[in-house]
Amino acid sequence: MAIPFFSIDMSGNNWNAYLRGLVNHQGWFGEASNALESDLRKRFPEHDVILLSSARLGFYFLLKSSFRSGDEVIFSALSFPLYLKIALQIGLIPVLVDVEPEHLNLDPNQLRKAITDKTKAIVVTHLFGHPAEMDVITSIANDCDVPVIEDCAQSYDSFYDGRETGTFGWTALFSCSLMKVPTTLGGGVLITRDTELASKIKKLAEEQRCLTGAMGQVSYHLKGLVSILNSYPLLYSLLSHQVFGLIRKRNPMLLRRILYAGMGMDDKSFDPAERPRLAAYQLELGAVQFSCAREMTEKRRRNSEILDAALESHKDVTILKESRKAYWNYQYHVVDLGSRMEEVFDKAFQRGIHVMKEDVWDCAAYDIPGTEYANCPIARSRNVGLLRLPNNSFLEEKTMFKIADALLTALN
Repeated sequence: MAIPFFSIDMSGNNWNAYLRGLVNHQGWFGEASNALESDLRKRFPEHDVILLSSARLGFYFLLKSSFRSGDEVIFSALSFPLYLKIALQIGLIPVLVDVEPEHLNLDPNQLRKAITDKTKAIVVTHLFGHPAEMDVITSIANDCDVPVIEDCAQSYDSFYDGRETGTFGWTALFSCSLMKVPTTLGGGVLITRDTELASKIKKLAEEQRCLTGAMGQVSYHLKGLVSILNSYPLLYSLLSHQVFGLIRKRNPMLLRRILYAGMGMDDKSFDPAERPRLAAYQLELGAVQFSCAREMTEKRRRNSEILDAALESHKDVTILKESRKAYWNYQYHVVDLGSRMEEVFDKAFQRGIHVMKEDVWDCAAYDIPGTEYANCPIARSRNVGLLRLPNNSFLEEKTMFKIADALLTALN
């Protein structure tokens, strides 16, 4: 039986919430329970909380409402490529800064050197969910009077020095897309203490309309259902693994484009009208998902312990370990296999373990204006060997040992 590369944890009341939202026909137009928004406001009591159709839409609104053409914005060299494209689309100048080698997050030492009088913001990506060194980064930013934007797409329920990611900066964005847990099957959350900014973004969100048409919206919602079904190893084996395997053999680049369609790897500009507003089933499911976030985090952490214990002594594997100040949600469990990444990817897939190549984060590789490769040597060298292992909370412990065994076999 094949193991999917990601799973949506549909245990407990998740199915009930999903189905309850589906039968609420008004919900297709955004009318549904406000439990999710209410819970998030309790979690972030000092912030305005805005639910959006995607985190990328929130980032687009944030930049559009806050900066002028020609402003420079610093990004980690290992970041979400689409965010840099959005910055360029608005007329901003992205500047890439190298990462530190332990967790591949923005290097504070390099950040200090990169800030100039033209720097108007710093985007900090908590890569794979592990918190960046926010105490040092915010200290540098405050000294230079530059606001910090936290890209928390992968880091909901991660903490640094006892403080949750997203609460350090001027504003923050969380993703609850199909590949995130907790999820709303496509969606995002923006939080900020800046009430004036919150008002601007709420107004932009109210004015935004989805222009994909009825068929486009139906296709979007069906992707959510297919993703749920693919979370079950048996159904994934029947529905997708064989198809992915065939594409991988005949057209590997097509498989890459399919799996990373939302990364901004193509030449298309970001379309703020690409997605409909959150529907009832998304809000209902999201409320349950977010209420179980810590339970799912703890399960991912236990699953990751099994993988690390099996792999950390192998000479070709570099484990990304949790820093002493961090509580890591392990949204993505990524190891660095260096030159053996492609080989292990193929062998694991042949054994029914769908791991994911994570060599997609080096923004300099997309010819996006910014710092050249030579100035980001750690990002350049580490990006090519990154492999993501399934560790989702929906997977059982025996499955984790199966994954570990398959990877060791592929390595030996």
